[in-house]
Amino acid sequence: MSTIMDTPTRSPFLLTSTLKSAGKTGGPASLRRSGSGGKPGQRSVSVVKAGCSRLKAKAAATPVTSVKKAPPKVGITPRTPFATPKSTEGDRFIPSRSYMKMDVSGFAIRGGFDKTSTSKKLISPTGSYRKRLEGLMARCVEGGEGDSARKPRVLSFKVKAPAAESDNGVDSTTKIANSSDVPARRPPRAVSQVAEKVLDAPGVVDDYYLQMIDWSNSNLIAVALGTSVFIWNAENEESVELMSVLTEDEQSPYVTGVSWAPDGVHLAIAISNSEIQVWNVSIPQQVRTFKGHSAVIGAMDWYKTILSTGDHAGTIVNHDVRAREHIIARFKAHRDGVCGLKWAVTGRQLASGGDDNLVHIWDAASMSSSQASKANSHDGADRRRSSVGSAASSATGVPVPLLHRFAEHRGAVKALAWCPFQSHLLATGGGSTDCTIRFWNTRTGACVNSVDAESQVTGLHWSKKEREIVSAHGYEGANKNQLVVSKYPSLVPLARLKGHSGRVLSTAQAPDGDTVASISADESLRIWRPFNSDRASRTAAAGSKSRRESQGGKMAGGASGDGFVKSHIR
Repeated sequence: MSTIMDTPTRSPFLLTSTLKSAGKTGGPASLRRSGSGGKPGQRSVSVVKAGCSRLKAKAAATPVTSVKKAPPKVGITPRTPFATPKSTEGDRFIPSRSYMKMDVSGFAIRGGFDKTSTSKKLISPTGSYRKRLEGLMARCVEGGEGDSARKPRVLSFKVKAPAAESDNGVDSTTKIANSSDVPARRPPRAVSQVAEKVLDAPGVVDDYYLQMIDWSNSNLIAVALGTSVFIWNAENEESVELMSVLTEDEQSPYVTGVSWAPDGVHLAIAISNSEIQVWNVSIPQQVRTFKGHSAVIGAMDWYKTILSTGDHAGTIVNHDVRAREHIIARFKAHRDGVCGLKWAVTGRQLASGGDDNLVHIWDAASMSSSQASKANSHDGADRRRSSVGSAASSATGVPVPLLHRFAEHRGAVKALAWCPFQSHLLATGGGSTDCTIRFWNTRTGACVNSVDAESQVTGLHWSKKEREIVSAHGYEGANKNQLVVSKYPSLVPLARLKGHSGRVLSTAQAPDGDTVASISADESLRIWRPFNSDRASRTAAAGSKSRRESQGGKMAGGASGDGFVKSHIR
């Protein structure tokens, strides 16, 4: 007991802390070092309590003085004061921070809890985030001492839970769409706005309803100039007069249209006397003559060995060039003249545009060969004008089913173009009283898009490599006498090709799909490259010359014609 009373005390907190730990080991360390030789657990609890009470009383009256520690016993290593305690309860003087809300305290010190603002003004996104953060902090303060109070943490980073596997691939698609590895959108490509070649075309007939030019798969351009047809070779840039219908009569017939067969060798030529001549340009020689129309033929198109022709009376005739009896179908298609004809790439549908402002889609399967004998027995004397309803009436009385009728245009429809990457997408262009380009789904009959072209539309051609379309224009408006390259489906103009001083009458697309030829009322023919061009596309027709030679030899007549001889490169 005297040992306890005489032991100098550093602080009442030191003793209290020692007594707490002594409860676990059997007594204070000073009792174990008293030299009594007894074990710590042998002293009674009452003695400890009495000593503690007297020690507290003496500590309150006696000032704290420094105490010199006795030297440690030999053989005993002193305890390092800076050793890390095994207990997780904290040091004797530094409380454990695991129960402190350091994030809340820091937020409050920085002025996070601003309860003075009661304004109802619009809150900015930053202010909204701050209000939400204050709410989380407030719940944290009011939550108490438990684990639930420590859950809301500011910027608390945790391991992200694994996402559930998706069966439909939406997650992977979203990941790809949001990936930073996705390349940026390409800028609009540069389009040359200058014609690559300009050729003289004197004597061209200034008529919107005629088909003056066509480009073959063998890289030959056929041009109708008045009473003659000239062939221009795009490879060697030589031209030759193929034929002429000039007579000594005062009213001599003239050429109203040209159209190449898919083989690139045979050319159909329409004459103003309603006659059609088929020429083999490799010989050159006329091989067939077709009759069956009663009016001027202004529209023609091929599908394999089937030649479709339309006249100014609204009649369409299908010819099979292999058969002796060539007419396989003849029917009234439009109330007024047929301005344009175009077969679908699949050959299942035929589109016709008329001067009655209508676009019709015909089913090829309905034009059966069973009509051939009846159509050929009709010598042309019966030219009944029948109204066009859900089915067109043929000259033999056999109805031809009409798949769709598009009546949205307000002008004559000459320009027709089937999309190469969507077999049921058709582009149509209206005349000077309409000036619109429309896009149709011929499977459903719906108009899927349209744009105001601001000028008469005389030609349309799709790019074979890009989702782009070029339109040719005539009378009045912002695009007067120009060719306009547009992106599809946005229809944003990429370039305007200027050079013609008169309206563009007809256009034709090269077999490579990149080049377009246009003939104008200014008596010039211009070669443009509106679409993406590369060396591969430029060599697409590299073997056309040898292919043409294997199909019948070189074109006869090396001399150039009088009206189609001048050409120069700009």
